[in-house]
Amino acid sequence: MSRSTQSRGILREVQPINNSNTNVQNSGPVKARSKAKSGKNGGSKCAKHAQAGAFELSNEEWKSKLTAEEYAVLREGRTEDANTGKYVAHVGNGMYMCAGCGVDLYESTHKFEYACGWPAFHSNRVNAVKRVDVSKGNGPKKVEIRCTGCDGHLGHVFQSKRYPGPNNERHCVNSVALRFAPLSE
Repeated sequence: MSRSTQSRGILREVQPINNSNTNVQNSGPVKARSKAKSGKNGGSKCAKHAQAGAFELSNEEWKSKLTAEEYAVLREGRTEDANTGKYVAHVGNGMYMCAGCGVDLYESTHKFEYACGWPAFHSNRVNAVKRVDVSKGNGPKKVEIRCTGCDGHLGHVFQSKRYPGPNNERHCVNSVALRFAPLSE
């Protein structure tokens, strides 16, 4: 069963993820609430603290904390339309954080230009992103990326030798799932 959204027309309909059939990699249990320590980057949180305990909010609490678009992407696994996000062509020196919980996900040096319609990163901060294999049947491998702090849907990761960075990866991330904190001088 698929869902649709009425929020400003920038999100497309996608099939919800059936977590009972997914293969989760690099993740721990998400049970306890915690308030991670704030860092220098505008109150951002490091993944080390997020892994120790994550944000666990009810759907109503998430709906009051997030915009309709953020909720649709982070909590329902939707995808914003290509070339509509504010970080697609964004350039700046700083940190990209999770819009749901503030965990530091990507350094600005991880970002690269790629004409896919979403912000592209070649790698993430250590322990900040977990991967979930959402492939179906014998089709192509599809790997979803989620925040380790709040388990919010960020986007997908692809591998190819044409991508830069140490792992030849492209993290294709929804802009609405991110916040940017400029590096203070």
